[in-house]
Amino acid sequence: MSRLPPFLQVIIAGVIASLLTSLIFLAFDLSGVFTGLGILLSAPPDFLPWLGIRLMYGGFFALLLLVPILTNWRLWQRGLLFGLIPALYLFLWKWPFVQNVGFFGMKLGISVPITGLFFSLLWGP
Repeated sequence: MSRLPPFLQVIIAGVIASLLTSLIFLAFDLSGVFTGLGILLSAPPDFLPWLGIRLMYGGFFALLLLVPILTNWRLWQRGLLFGLIPALYLFLWKWPFVQNVGFFGMKLGISVPITGLFFSLLWGP
């Protein structure tokens, strides 16, 4: 029985993690969790293209797990650390400059930074 090469293993793991976090995000949106917490986040109406982009980035960011740094850390700890990269991208670039909702998405609600961090860190382990 042959095993997949490590780079394929981490890509698949990143795609699966992105799929799960995206489905949890959609469930939070559809069940009214975001509305109940006063968070102005929602899944886009064109969900499938959004999901495709998230899956692609999830596989790409998972490749960071192959970089030989912090090798004395457990894999899930490195995953948490690398999960911060997309969160920082959202907090410091996309939300303030692309979507114009302020640094850390503060115009979307006070809980948005915690929510963004939650979903980014959920991807990691």
